[in-house]
Amino acid sequence: MNASLKSAAEQASASFQDLFNGVEDLLKRIADVDSPEVQKMRAKVRIALRAAESAAQDGATHVRRRARAAAQKTDGYVRDYPWAALGIGALVGLGVGLVAMRNSSQERF
Repeated sequence: MNASLKSAAEQASASFQDLFNGVEDLLKRIADVDSPEVQKMRAKVRIALRAAESAAQDGATHVRRRARAAAQKTDGYVRDYPWAALGIGALVGLGVGLVAMRNSSQERF
């Protein structure tokens, strides 16, 4: 996986984990409250928290599988058609270069 993509994924994971930990801490702090309404809310929040954790893990797994599949398909294409891949890379590089040159010439004026 690309280093910047991996770093972004780790940051997002850390942010979710901080959120989950904060909610867990909040639930622990209001555990002493005897109000039936607060107890109902705690139960609902706990259920929602578990569902959110599960959804986050499922989403990460899904994204990881799709990224791996895309990388394998790309690798297969490059191995089967190396010259076409080289040509596509050259065209993309030329396009990026032209856009960069255009942007740099517009900044001068």
